[in-house]
Amino acid sequence: MSNGTIVRLAMLAAILIAPFPAAAAQQPAATATVTIKTYYDAVSDPAGAGLQILVDDKAVGVTNASGQRKVTVPVGEHRFSVFDPSLAGASKTTTIKAGSTSLPLMMTGEGLDDVIKVKLVPKFGMVLSSTASTFPVTFLDRANKKIPLAAVRAAMLTQVNLGTTLDITDRLTTNAAGDIKLVSGASIGDVQAMDGVQTLEIWADSPKGYGVWGKTDFVVGRYAVTGKLKAPPSMASLPVGSLTVKVSLLGTSFSRSVKANASGSFSFADVPKGNIKFEASTKLNGKAYSLAGSVFVDGTTNVNAFLLGSADVLNGVPSIVVLSQAVAKQEVAASVAADRVARNAGLRNRAPTLQSDTAGPSAIAPVTISATAAAQDMPQTASEDLVIPKGTKKVRLVYEVHSFEYPYYVLQNSIFNDVWSLKIVTSTKVLFDITNNVNAQVSVPPIWQSDGSTGEIVEVLDVSALTKTGAVTLALFGSTTNIGDSLLATSFTASLGPIDSDFSVSYVGVTSATSGPKDVVSIPRPTKKNAFEKLAVFDIDSPAAAKTSDITNVKVQLLLGASATSGTEIYSGAVKKISDRRFAVPVTFTRSEASTVGSTPPAYGRVGYLVNVTAKIASVTTTTTSQPALDLPLWRMPDAIPRFGWREAGGDSWLARGTYTWLETNASAITRVDDISGEHGSNLGHVTHQRGTDIDIFQFYSLNSSRGLSNYIALEAAARKAVTGTPSEVTAAVAKLTTAITAERTGLTTLASNWSVTQLFTGMGRKVPNVLPAGWLKALMTTGTFTGANTAHTVVTIDSGATISSKVHFNDSHNSLDHITLNAASMTMP
Repeated sequence: MSNGTIVRLAMLAAILIAPFPAAAAQQPAATATVTIKTYYDAVSDPAGAGLQILVDDKAVGVTNASGQRKVTVPVGEHRFSVFDPSLAGASKTTTIKAGSTSLPLMMTGEGLDDVIKVKLVPKFGMVLSSTASTFPVTFLDRANKKIPLAAVRAAMLTQVNLGTTLDITDRLTTNAAGDIKLVSGASIGDVQAMDGVQTLEIWADSPKGYGVWGKTDFVVGRYAVTGKLKAPPSMASLPVGSLTVKVSLLGTSFSRSVKANASGSFSFADVPKGNIKFEASTKLNGKAYSLAGSVFVDGTTNVNAFLLGSADVLNGVPSIVVLSQAVAKQEVAASVAADRVARNAGLRNRAPTLQSDTAGPSAIAPVTISATAAAQDMPQTASEDLVIPKGTKKVRLVYEVHSFEYPYYVLQNSIFNDVWSLKIVTSTKVLFDITNNVNAQVSVPPIWQSDGSTGEIVEVLDVSALTKTGAVTLALFGSTTNIGDSLLATSFTASLGPIDSDFSVSYVGVTSATSGPKDVVSIPRPTKKNAFEKLAVFDIDSPAAAKTSDITNVKVQLLLGASATSGTEIYSGAVKKISDRRFAVPVTFTRSEASTVGSTPPAYGRVGYLVNVTAKIASVTTTTTSQPALDLPLWRMPDAIPRFGWREAGGDSWLARGTYTWLETNASAITRVDDISGEHGSNLGHVTHQRGTDIDIFQFYSLNSSRGLSNYIALEAAARKAVTGTPSEVTAAVAKLTTAITAERTGLTTLASNWSVTQLFTGMGRKVPNVLPAGWLKALMTTGTFTGANTAHTVVTIDSGATISSKVHFNDSHNSLDHITLNAASMTMP
């Protein structure tokens, strides 16, 4: 690749190579020598000289003729990166031990967007005002310094609950300082018209030849919300001035806090539309009083907000009283109203029945509450007291929520966004509090199962500090409210009791050997195993004397489907001890058991686990169960789909159930697949490939079928000849370009017409000094012509151009392949 090396060296001449940071005055106790070996696509293709190497995002030099570079680093975790400007890149984070080691870095086009670690930060924070006229965002590096940009390649907005997307690429540009800004005259009115959480993703180019990618969430702020804190009936003299009041949009990370004035009045500007939760708390004479209520905000709103004690909660005193709300009337289409009436007909609006033994063997009987939403905007409540004796260590809450809004209206992110809440309070504190709206539970726990329920949720609460000196009364309170109309009710049942005489454990979270999302797991084909292990972590809750060493056996079942209650055993054996009262068990096919799960095609969009733990405590054998949270399963792609490229450890063809079906249905519309997702959604250097809904394919032209990068280099060679060749060479080169560009246009147009495809990425065409201008490939795709960068400014023309779908985006990180982004919401449906 001598020509490529010459091009690289010419490009790198303009790039400042910053030195590796000087060591501190006191040298680390141990260092390591790392030989970084760089390749294009395969170990048979060393990258050669002139590639810039970075350690922890700092440039340390360039590769030699063998594509290698030795660096000395302190022992510990480091991020190693390499890139060939505008062509390919790679990065890997790994822990380095003392001594000498080698580290291969396999470069791909998409790896250009993962060369340095960045974050996308909106300067407006989490809230974009509905009256704003600008849209300022910036990329920051790991030191929180701005990264100047050369160009915005693509910008997409996704309405999270619906999965609908809006392309705003053409509205963003960069200025001389490298800032992202709105194009002059561009409007963001349609952006501001969307409610709920929006995810902004931006792909951009740095002047140094690598790309950056980032995403961030925000909401649109619309309304003023004012209110006044009020004392409760149980303590009319409670001081309420100067307390902190917090509002949050249920099901999102949005929240704001203000300090009320001396009389308890407060105000918020730019509050988003939706179910807004109000929170505040105080104490008087050792007793706790708290505000925890919600209101559907769809206009300027004024409320009275009551700080309630446990007696007020049990007496059904409302937390929030709406004094006024300027709501723009939302007309419900006659067809929607009729549909809801029809769906509601014959439904039995009753709370779910709990199957679990809430309290286990105990002299104290559990208490149970239930309620079903009724008239629109009128909370239906229920409450009970549980008196627990002195010395009680833990209590267990078991609850289940059901909504007839799911799936149809929830998945439309409709206005019929019912609200429910559960809380446990004592006279001195709030022990447990959850409030949710049904639309959010597509992505916010507890996640809806296919039957419209959450399944039974178990929470174990430590009350030992409360019962040291005597008995304590726990107040269990629940509420559910129909929003939008009085149909398709949401209901709950909850039960609370002590568990001191039980052996019990609670789920803590997941640890994984991969870098993928915690809630993604790969299910191998029958007789196969996983390469990388995921572990579910648990704590022992009771009895107090129990230790991890008392556990004699654990069995793990894989539950197939969101509603399954029994499943396939995937592990039986000992636990991994983390501490005296914390342990972990495998939830992947990595030990003795191989998979028995059929997946051609896969039948499930969610999986869960049932963990049975047996312990011998004081010569008594006892067993308990736990159900960790549901996971998104990834499956192997269909065998009939052709592949290209090299394969990753653990596999790189893992996909969501919907993506499997899409590939089978649309096999004729694609070429060959390179990769989709790594095992358990691990990052393979392709930063968006984590949930099995993004597919990399070979280009639709084929001048060199061995690899995508070689294919692009062959196309680039033809473009060079079209600029600098003899007349006969020019004619042959233009014929090659015409055939290739026509094939690429046709293939991308076919994919763009598919409703499940939200974005497509293809090559831009990198700059070759004195021969090809940056973006020559995009120019051929769109206008059919480009002007060479040679002295003669040779014009190369293949045709009069073509209209390219707005779904198609051009960038150098996809010179070597084409990328398909499918609608994530529909591909990952439960």
